[in-house]
Amino acid sequence: MEFAFNEEQEMLRQIARDFVKRECPREYARELDEKAEYPYELHSKIAQMGWLGLTIPEKYGGSGGSLLNLIILIEELSRSMLAAGNILFRNTVNAGLSILRHGTEEQKQYFLPPMIKGEFLFAFSLTEPNAGSDAAAVTTSAVKDGDDYVLNGDKVFCTGAEIANYIQLVVRTDATGPKHKGISVFMMDTKTPGVTMRRVGKIVNKSMATNQVFLDNVRIPEKNVLGKLNEGWNNILKTLDFERLCVAAMCVGVSQAIQEDALQYAKDRVQFGRPIAKFQAIGHKLADMQVR
Repeated sequence: MEFAFNEEQEMLRQIARDFVKRECPREYARELDEKAEYPYELHSKIAQMGWLGLTIPEKYGGSGGSLLNLIILIEELSRSMLAAGNILFRNTVNAGLSILRHGTEEQKQYFLPPMIKGEFLFAFSLTEPNAGSDAAAVTTSAVKDGDDYVLNGDKVFCTGAEIANYIQLVVRTDATGPKHKGISVFMMDTKTPGVTMRRVGKIVNKSMATNQVFLDNVRIPEKNVLGKLNEGWNNILKTLDFERLCVAAMCVGVSQAIQEDALQYAKDRVQFGRPIAKFQAIGHKLADMQVR
């Protein structure tokens, strides 16, 4: 079995690597992180490359590419800035692929083309103060009222909520059955009355804000339910499967950058008349880093 990238994939990786050097140098990434500012300009440039539509069919403005190609891009973008890789996975996977699989045709036409152009920014909100690893324990409620649902509850650790146009929100629409049943997914406009947020303090990746989201009698139209009512759990699991791949790719990209920095430092740093990379103990550490 051949595990190497093919010629097209190697070309894509090189294009992404050149893009990062040109559009997202270390100084730019460091400045945004220190200011805790979202990379709007970088987001637009990623959209201009067509990468936000990589896994979306051509009929919605995408290019119908593979998930593996998306993973290659996420890894390379993350090498310079974690937020850059996050831009791709949060929009194309958490939102794009979820809408593509579970949305109505009307939802696909409404959400996907603006996402691909970089005009719509998305966030995904599942975790609650008492529903983390036990994700099915969500208690944020959505109660039917006419043509709307009224939402109440708190969400935490929602990446990018404050800059998102829409949040893909996981809520409970039926509290009478088993906890894995009665869960639904809504596309919530962040400007809806009753939605408030606060930023969660972090020590890294500050350019990609993490928020707590409070919902106080928030009215969302029924047409914004994503997928079948009360059957959201299985949809969430599919989204999380792809999310794990993307997060792993981001971590590999960051780790590779760290290893390369450490290697270059070991080559440049001279002690006792030779670069410290020549010392066996340092060489072993660098080799172990690369293997891991």
